[in-house]
Amino acid sequence: MTEEEKIRQQNELIEKWSAKVSRKLKSNVGSMFHSRRATKSPVHRIENLQSMVISKPEDPRLKSSIRVRNFKHDRVEIDGVSITFARQGVFVAKGAGPGTRQPKDWINPVLDKEVPELADKLGELGADLALKETAKLIGNGKD
Repeated sequence: MTEEEKIRQQNELIEKWSAKVSRKLKSNVGSMFHSRRATKSPVHRIENLQSMVISKPEDPRLKSSIRVRNFKHDRVEIDGVSITFARQGVFVAKGAGPGTRQPKDWINPVLDKEVPELADKLGELGADLALKETAKLIGNGKD
């Protein structure tokens, strides 16, 4: 296996992971307040429309602001992942700001689960590749 193939496999793994994390974070934000919105009458929502500001958790801008980006070293190998979101996401998670009383941790549960899984998968990929390279070096491996 060439170095380019190894990097391609690793990049593919990280890209799939990043997309999965992005979907889960957006899902968490969307579902956190779903039941609150569903219980309000349409008239009540229209009356309160003027008071909705970016710091309110119901604001859809938090969900649409979530971005997971991959960074490549020398435009070849992914060596970093960045997660960005609107500042209100911190207020929601900490329970601060207008309209929020209790913390609603929408990011840490996802990362606590997904980061170790990515590390395990990258470790397995690295171990498999090292085993194949070692087998080739001792003459027992086939490409």
